[in-house]
Amino acid sequence: MEIFNGLERFLGPKIEDPSLDLEQLPQLINLLSIKVEGGENFTLYGPDGSSISSGTGKPEIRTPLKKRVITWELPKIDVESLREIVMYLVRCEEGESTFNPSPWERGGMAPGELRDKRIEYEIPDRTSMQIESGMLNPVIHYLNPFFVQEIEGRKFEGVTHFASFSVTRSITIVSSTPARFNLDDGVIKVEGSNLTKIESDEWAQAKPVMRLWDLRNNLLNLDCRYKYPISLYRIQPSCVIPLLIKYEDESIFIILENFSNRPVMSTFFISGRITEACISDLNGNCVESLNVDYDRLNIPLRRWGITPVRVKAKPLPEILLRKKIIH
Repeated sequence: MEIFNGLERFLGPKIEDPSLDLEQLPQLINLLSIKVEGGENFTLYGPDGSSISSGTGKPEIRTPLKKRVITWELPKIDVESLREIVMYLVRCEEGESTFNPSPWERGGMAPGELRDKRIEYEIPDRTSMQIESGMLNPVIHYLNPFFVQEIEGRKFEGVTHFASFSVTRSITIVSSTPARFNLDDGVIKVEGSNLTKIESDEWAQAKPVMRLWDLRNNLLNLDCRYKYPISLYRIQPSCVIPLLIKYEDESIFIILENFSNRPVMSTFFISGRITEACISDLNGNCVESLNVDYDRLNIPLRRWGITPVRVKAKPLPEILLRKKIIH
């Protein structure tokens, strides 16, 4: 599956030392149903609570064995699937509109908003930065595959989508492609794409994963006009990020991740009538049914948990769809 591209060297049946540096190794092996080869004795525990065992199960190892930057590219959402979701949920008229694929507010648009006019959304075009941070030995947060790692130090180097540097305040730099970061005695140098700098009291307030998702997934101009601005879907809370959205035969297949150190109950809203929903495997086969409340459902997500969900929905009658209009 495309969201795991670039990680093949870590996700084989034979667990070798470099693989143990991947924080989410146990969860990913379980998700992908990889059968670990015998001959070694261990139990691995990941940050989400997942575990895998081999042989006697000893020693017990908590991943990562060594904290280091592992370059990974956040997957983009399939544009054609987003178009198909819009066309399925609303009755298109002739004309153009702009669709916000983000399940949260963005650039003055509501979550999942379809608006009957073209909107020009400015994307930063900076490719390099040098910042005199005034910080020595900051706490550093950076993106690894499906995980935000935390370290501290006077020096930092690696290729990643974002990094935050914090002492009494926080400086976060986000790049649409993996960027080369270098911190040396307070000087931050970055080479990347569409670089965005955010200053905040705490690193989490910058919401770097959300901002990265927006940089990776642009607003869409569609040949589909609905005469009222309408929000087609949204996801709460903001720590829950869609890694994949696919549409097929009246079903929406979503892979969600909780980028938080706490379990959450996520809510998925859609401008449609949900007829069936379940937690599934990566092939979309139902594993556990979810309770549906007409146009929304609650999805339990453990800390750092990656959860595939399949949702079947029907378009709303026009009279009910108009209740979703943004005023």
